[in-house]
Amino acid sequence: MLFDNGFTDGAILGYLAACERRFDEGEKVALFEAIVICARFQAVQPEFAADAILAAQEGLDRGGVADFNAVFGEPPANARDRRRETLIAENAGRVRAMLANHRREGGTFNAEEAFDPIAEELNIPRRIVEAIYKSHPELKDIPRDDPTHTMYESASFKVKVPRRRGRRIL
Repeated sequence: MLFDNGFTDGAILGYLAACERRFDEGEKVALFEAIVICARFQAVQPEFAADAILAAQEGLDRGGVADFNAVFGEPPANARDRRRETLIAENAGRVRAMLANHRREGGTFNAEEAFDPIAEELNIPRRIVEAIYKSHPELKDIPRDDPTHTMYESASFKVKVPRRRGRRIL
């Protein structure tokens, strides 16, 4: 969401307005997203978020709200699944390139010959290499012992998430 239109004040206000609409439609996680946007860009918390947090605090104090899930929505997938998805995303480009070059050099896609060495070289679990392989069936179409010696490469990079700093509290 934050990478669509840039990071101008107008864009940030637009993102917060979108969070408010989604929150009004019942999407509780939009409240948390609004808080994160405010923290990241040192924006003043919008009134809808302040009202919702104060209402939640009162509900928690009086026993009408069971826990923070009732305020912010159900938590995302468990930590293990999130870690797995992060490892896949961070390593997909390198693993695809390594698998493609392995195949071009005459290799097969079995665990001992392909997955284990790649996992060891990248210091990641073999199941991550296997998951990336399974999500890219086109790798099987690469000819073994490619006479053209075609190189198969791909790029992978992280985009730095912006953050404003230096604003006083009040």
